[in-house]
Amino acid sequence: MLDAPLRTRSPFRLDGLITTPLPDRFNHWLQVLAEKTFGLSTLDRLYRQLPPCSGQLDFLQTVLDLFNIHYRVNQLSGKGIPGEGAAILVANHPYGGLDGIMLAHHLLQQRTDVKFMANYVLGRIPELQELFIPVDPFGGDNARVANIRPLREAMRWLKAGGVLVVFPAGEVSHLHTSKRQVTDPE
Repeated sequence: MLDAPLRTRSPFRLDGLITTPLPDRFNHWLQVLAEKTFGLSTLDRLYRQLPPCSGQLDFLQTVLDLFNIHYRVNQLSGKGIPGEGAAILVANHPYGGLDGIMLAHHLLQQRTDVKFMANYVLGRIPELQELFIPVDPFGGDNARVANIRPLREAMRWLKAGGVLVVFPAGEVSHLHTSKRQVTDPE
């Protein structure tokens, strides 16, 4: 389906992010190992081959098409996304990135004023940077200080009448090998 790489820089590379006091050659191999272990090298290859997109919605559709993902939204009690005014959507995050991609795709077809509170690492994806209010979900003193600005940004967004999406668990479900099923983090 995809032949030639069209992008030269990928948000899925860990270039320069892994450093130890050991020689650069060791750091390079740690980077390669981490990228392979976490599937980042596969995402990097796929991302580089995506065709140019004309905006967020086009990018999201292209990613869904790449993975041959189709979804259907059931409107509970006949109520959908409000056409205007502030709204907070709270969602589970069972399938990793793909559920967020589907939700963003659906919401952006309804409204253009949508933001996701998301892990700041996702801000490395240039096509989606404007969609995110980046937060540090990793905890600690640095996260407490770093998350003040995004919380204020989220409040301003809602006061302006926008839609804010949050995944309160801050983590995604994963395969629990001993139970042989997908489980939520504990």
